[in-house]
Amino acid sequence: MKNLVIGSRGSKLALWQAEWVRAQLSALDPRVEVRIEIIKTSGDVMRDVPLAIIGGQGVFTKELETALLDRRIDIAVHSLKDLLRRSAQLRFKRYDINVKDLRGNVDTRLRKLDEGQYDALILACAGLRRLGLAHRITAPIGTGEMCPAVGQGALGVETRADDNETNELVARLDHPPTRAAIVAERALLQHLGGGCQLPIAAHAVTSNDILNLSAVVVSPSSDAYIDDFEMGNASEAERIGETLARRLLEKGAGSILAAMSVRPDES
Repeated sequence: MKNLVIGSRGSKLALWQAEWVRAQLSALDPRVEVRIEIIKTSGDVMRDVPLAIIGGQGVFTKELETALLDRRIDIAVHSLKDLLRRSAQLRFKRYDINVKDLRGNVDTRLRKLDEGQYDALILACAGLRRLGLAHRITAPIGTGEMCPAVGQGALGVETRADDNETNELVARLDHPPTRAAIVAERALLQHLGGGCQLPIAAHAVTSNDILNLSAVVVSPSSDAYIDDFEMGNASEAERIGETLARRLLEKGAGSILAAMSVRPDES
């Protein structure tokens, strides 16, 4: 019997996602014994420190990837989403709302809402539904009103390149329509030169081998808002993302992103 260890963050949502992957792998091959090991990440430890200070890149993944390379775990399960661009979009649509950042797991955020520290929260519906908290959704916000983060709702399963047996098993979890959507969204993000600290949102949907990609670039002050869409065959997902990125740049997205990329000591 082959033993596999899945590395996961310790939040309820992360563990739900890791458990889902564990169950899927066990169903694919009952001879494989899969267990979950909790790995603490920098983002989990420094909960009170704004992500803009500790740096969004890798704060929720670095320790998982280190454990993978050290062979303490065989699989790492990640939420593929980038940090959300909700506040900038919300400010653009509603100047009368005071938007505040809120970190912590879903339970912590809901508790602060119930205590009256906030009048409303914006959370991902996917996460609430996975945790059995769909009843807490008061008003779903459609993607036409607020474009999601790149990779929102999708799971990424990471393995070592030299672990052929595990890779063959994990590959059976791949979902081609979701993969095409993610490839398009991430190609757009890469071509725009954006990372998790920049206000870029994208949402791709694949249906009958046709991929539709929408994207938004909005300044943090919400005085500039640029959006557009592109569609084509799902087999050309990367090209669709790059094409839409070029059009957004032509419409002025480059100026927004360039201003965001300037460090304080360079301004």
